[in-house]
Amino acid sequence: MRYAGAHNNLGIVYERTGKYGAAVNQYQLAIDLNPNLVSARMNIGNTRIKQGKFKEAIESYRQIQKLRPDFALTSYNLGIAYFKQNQWAKAEKEWMRALELKPDFSEARSKLNDVREKIKLK
Repeated sequence: MRYAGAHNNLGIVYERTGKYGAAVNQYQLAIDLNPNLVSARMNIGNTRIKQGKFKEAIESYRQIQKLRPDFALTSYNLGIAYFKQNQWAKAEKEWMRALELKPDFSEARSKLNDVREKIKLK
């Protein structure tokens, strides 16, 4: 457990230099050492979004929701993953949930407005 944070941090370095595969490997090592390390799971999800691997990102965010159901950022990121797949209703639901958890979450409010425009135009 004592090296989980170090692996997570190394993953961040790899991610910032565009080495997404190496980043995910480091995040996974961190999770293997500390399965409850939400930041490493969030980092995997965010990296998967950058890679266009939305289903894997969603899986990572869902795992976080099991660990921390009250974490608004997870719902926000899930909304992004769904939005990028044109799954408007699911994106809307996640951004609404993010706002329920954190009413002053301005980014979630903005995204919710965006997706509602998409739904209207459908």
